[in-house]
Amino acid sequence: GKAETIEPQNTSKKSQTKRQDLPPSVPYFPDIKKKSESSKSKIRQTIESSHVITQLLAATATLSAQSQSDYLGVLETIATQIREKLEAMGKIKKVEIQHNRLWLSVKNKKIAFIDGGMANMASLGSAPIAIRVGSYVVKPGTEGPEREAFDFEIQLVGELYQSGMAGEGIFDGLDEDIDRMKDVARICLETAGAIKLAERKEPDFIFMHGPLVNPVSMYSYKGFPNFSAQGLEFLLPEKERERTGHDANFIRVHLAQLRFLQSCKAVTCGVIERSSNSTLVAQAYINLMCKDQLITNADADVFKQRLREFKISDSILFECVLNEAEYMEPIPINKNEYYPGRTPDIWMQDLKDYPLPSVSFMKPSQMSSPVRVEMFECSLGKAERIFDLLVHSSRLLPQYAFPAGLDIVDKHSKIPNWMTRPINARLSAQIMKKALETKNPTMINAMRRMLCNSPRDMMFRPGIFK
Repeated sequence: GKAETIEPQNTSKKSQTKRQDLPPSVPYFPDIKKKSESSKSKIRQTIESSHVITQLLAATATLSAQSQSDYLGVLETIATQIREKLEAMGKIKKVEIQHNRLWLSVKNKKIAFIDGGMANMASLGSAPIAIRVGSYVVKPGTEGPEREAFDFEIQLVGELYQSGMAGEGIFDGLDEDIDRMKDVARICLETAGAIKLAERKEPDFIFMHGPLVNPVSMYSYKGFPNFSAQGLEFLLPEKERERTGHDANFIRVHLAQLRFLQSCKAVTCGVIERSSNSTLVAQAYINLMCKDQLITNADADVFKQRLREFKISDSILFECVLNEAEYMEPIPINKNEYYPGRTPDIWMQDLKDYPLPSVSFMKPSQMSSPVRVEMFECSLGKAERIFDLLVHSSRLLPQYAFPAGLDIVDKHSKIPNWMTRPINARLSAQIMKKALETKNPTMINAMRRMLCNSPRDMMFRPGIFK
């Protein structure tokens, strides 16, 4: 649609400048000295590039026709103004691309990458689970067999929860949402893998494939099962394992894990490549601009409203804001706020004690999507070295823009389907055999319903078990 004239909120004669090139209701700040059109043209080129079009189409699929028409103009204007503000605050940094310099600076340093893989197991019995956490440690500049090391920090094949008197499982009970229990197990086991690696190898850097600090408040409801004694053996160092009751709950166990990573020698970071619909980082920077009096409260509210209305996520916004080899100064993000009435009071202090990860986005190359990076506050003094290393390791392979070490460990730890299919088939045969041995028609029919994907399955043919 045709853009409307936007009246700035400042009513002084000098600020009565009008802009004809802005979409409706997008704030404009005439007091900011415009730099050359190069910044705006770069953002426009990014928006029009082929690797961004797919994201924009997905983001605008559910918008109205008018919003779709205004989308590119709104995105370009907001990205241009946010970049100007970030540059004025000195929050955008640039990595000097020089591989010889970088790799000499980390020569013989132990750089570790860690990721977890979960098998796609059939839900039989008490939910079997198979997880392995793989690690890859490399020492740049070192030659010979000591240069690289591949290991599995954790390999677990067992039950998700305890069933029966002799049952063993990661949890001591069952929650109605099995998927949440699996998520919790995966999060804690991957963090436990990083802890074991830190104790065993004492690396200088640990890069985890995924968030460093996960939102945990969604698991803080009453009745979520605690970890069992067997589960705690996998998750915590030996001196921390004697836990019972609330101390064995996910909220406190994961907090203990994060505190250990904070205190260890290694600089630990989380690296996330997948985009999401979150706008937490953009909102945090808008709040900071407001705090520094670069924009008014009303303008900040309009910015946030436009981000929500047009579904402009952090990944899409910073795709346009950042240029090649640039990153933003990390900003603390609270992922675990306490909500009175929604979260049990017993977890109030624990949620407040969770570390605030310092979050940033970096763009390794011009034709790549931005990567989100999380680190602890204690690592901020080494942020320049961290991003220097991440950007260069993301440019090791042509047409690839993600740290090569994380890609290597991802393939190392992944459990392929060809391994899980025979396991599932064997489990199915065993459970059906036990049911047949009981000669109980009710039990046999129940097992048939559990094992069959369709009521038209061969096993439902009349008289097949007569």
